[in-house]
Amino acid sequence: MNVADELKKLQELHQSGALSDEEFAAGMDAVFAGGATANEIECLDREWQLERERYTVTGKLGKRYFPSRAMSFLYGLANVGFGIVWITYGASTGAPFHFLLLGVLAILGGFAVSAYLFSRAIAHERAFERYQRRRAMVFAKRREIEPELGSEQESTSRHQ
Repeated sequence: MNVADELKKLQELHQSGALSDEEFAAGMDAVFAGGATANEIECLDREWQLERERYTVTGKLGKRYFPSRAMSFLYGLANVGFGIVWITYGASTGAPFHFLLLGVLAILGGFAVSAYLFSRAIAHERAFERYQRRRAMVFAKRREIEPELGSEQESTSRHQ
């Protein structure tokens, strides 16, 4: 039942004399408190949608994604492996120094990008955990309000 329906039901019960003025006022407070909690949840969800965009990474083709710890580690491992193979091949063929330097740059770049993606993955995980905790707190507050509304509805059914 939505807020408007609950208010209408309370109004009808009050007008029919099934609810006293005090019970009607308590019922109204409970309905509005529940509505505020629902708005708080919606607001929290919108805030999370905006915040989570800060943790996305844009790929080469413009696709946005959330980095994971495992993928950032594999990305770094692949770049380091490529750099080692590059240096080994260059050294075994007698390549000039600047050719070997490209392998070192691949290793350093792999470490840097992997560390960046790993930090973004951790930041996203922590932010999501904070969001879930805040959402759970709002739902807990809502569960505290609902029993109050339920007890008021029981008292109105006893009057009928």
